[in-house]
Amino acid sequence: AYVATCKTLFYFFPQRFTSILSHVGYYEYASAFAKKKLSNIKHNHKQHIILMLGLLIIFLIGSITLGPFIYNLWLNNRFDLSFILLLLIIFDVSIYSLKSSVIILLSSLNKNFTINIIELIIMLIAMLISYYLLSLGYSFIFNFLIILIGSFFTFIISILLMNRFYKNVSSY
Repeated sequence: AYVATCKTLFYFFPQRFTSILSHVGYYEYASAFAKKKLSNIKHNHKQHIILMLGLLIIFLIGSITLGPFIYNLWLNNRFDLSFILLLLIIFDVSIYSLKSSVIILLSSLNKNFTINIIELIIMLIAMLISYYLLSLGYSFIFNFLIILIGSFFTFIISILLMNRFYKNVSSY
C-alpha cells in the first residue's frame, strides 16, 4: 500500500496531467507535418518542450517542498514517506514526461515504434536486474533506482532519434 500510494500521488497523477497537455498537440503536429510546415513544427516542438520543462521544474520543487506534507495530509499520517523514494519517483516521472514531450512529434506521426521497442527492451532489462537484486535481499529502493536509470537511457535515446528524424525531414 505504501508504494502504491506514493506512485499514485507522485507518479500517476503528474503523468496523467502532463499527458493531457501533450495529447492536445498530436493533431496539430500531424496537420502541420502534412502541410510541410517544418519551421513551424520545430518552433512549436521547442516551445512544447520548454513549457513541459517549466512545469516539471515547478512539480519537482513543489513535490520536494510540499510533497511530504500533502502525502501525510492525504493519508492522515498512516505511512512515513521516505524522502529517497519520493525523489526517485518524481525524477522518474519527470524524465518520462520530458521524454514524451521530446517524442510527441514521432508519436503524432505514428513513427514511435523504434523508441517504444527500445524502451521495452530497456525496461525488461531493468526489471530482470531488479528481480535479481530483490532476490538477493536488496531494498526495493534499488528497483526504483534501476527504473530511473532505464528511463534516463530511454530519454537520451529519444533525443538522438528525434534529432535523426529532424535531419531526415530537413532533407525533403
